[in-house]
Amino acid sequence: MAACSFDMRFTYVLSGWEGIANDSRVFLECVNNPAMGFPKPPEGKYYVMDSGYTNMSGFFNHCIEERGLNNFRGHGR
Repeated sequence: MAACSFDMRFTYVLSGWEGIANDSRVFLECVNNPAMGFPKPPEGKYYVMDSGYTNMSGFFNHCIEERGLNNFRGHGR
C-alpha cells in the first residue's frame, strides 16, 4: 500500500504483506493499527481516496454518483 501527496511524493509505503488480502483490508489495518505508523490526517482535514474505499472520518472517497450530486452540493431537497 502506498500514499502520496498532491505533488506526487510518497508519504507512506507498506510492503511485504504476508498472505492474501484485498486493498480495503490492508488499508483498514494500516489506519486502525497504530503500530503500522500510518499518518492520519489532522483534525478537520481529510485524505482523498480512490472510489474503491469507503468514506470514513478523515478519508473522503472522491467518486460521487451523478444522482447524489445535488445532495453533495447542499442543494438536495
